[in-house]
Amino acid sequence: MAGFCRSYVTWVYDETSEWATWEPGDRVNLGDIGYFDRSLKFTRADTSTNLLDTSPEAIDVQAVEGQLHYSSRYFSIASNASAGMPGVGAAAVTFSLKKGEGHVLQIGRGTCEGVQNEAAMLDAAKEAIVASDWGLAWILVCERKRVDSGFAANCRGRGASFTMSAGVEPVPLSKSMLGQVGLHIISSKGQVNHWGFGQGSTPTFDRSWRIRPEVVEKLYGEDPEWVSSDQLYYRPDRSSLTPDAVRAMKRRELFETGFTLSSVSRAR
Repeated sequence: MAGFCRSYVTWVYDETSEWATWEPGDRVNLGDIGYFDRSLKFTRADTSTNLLDTSPEAIDVQAVEGQLHYSSRYFSIASNASAGMPGVGAAAVTFSLKKGEGHVLQIGRGTCEGVQNEAAMLDAAKEAIVASDWGLAWILVCERKRVDSGFAANCRGRGASFTMSAGVEPVPLSKSMLGQVGLHIISSKGQVNHWGFGQGSTPTFDRSWRIRPEVVEKLYGEDPEWVSSDQLYYRPDRSSLTPDAVRAMKRRELFETGFTLSSVSRAR
């Protein structure tokens, strides 16, 4: 599934500028500490509560409205009536892949959560770096979407398709309408993978902090390109930065957020 993961995470980033979870919908919590592996899967290594002795103080940033993401270059969509409860019609929506590989993501209603004590968490992370307890490739999650519904799907091969019940009257459904209604899979044909979201699912997360790449090399003491994430720590005996010099760095000198997918891919 590594190929699916990399393709899906890349597509979601291109669609939303946010990081997808793998498997889709897997819960990522505020204050989670981890790294992206070679397939771009976020892998949890620790938590801020455990490693930094600093728990995230969660705040609601904004409400999340239902939304549907897919590419019309890769999918055609048709809706028709299907059998629901006796005497009640329901819309059935079929996604058919035109070519290659394609993904569909429905993010249900929910909340975008952030962290109020972000500065305190970064200061604690700095101390963990000095103590060689913080992996230099790690990131700290400070924002996530939390939803109770939605789904993700991956299709490969022309003609692969899946059909979902929309649970509404059989009327023409626009892309915006499909983002708002509950969709439940009925059937599939060909190579299709489907993941349904439930209570507390995390379709995407954002505002993650990492050590600046140019600082990582200074902290490690040499080019870390071929060093695995689980072996990449501050080495004061080889680093050009003393522990006091690290402590004296301003947060934005040491850490960065808003880094791109391409920068992560280059580091793998």
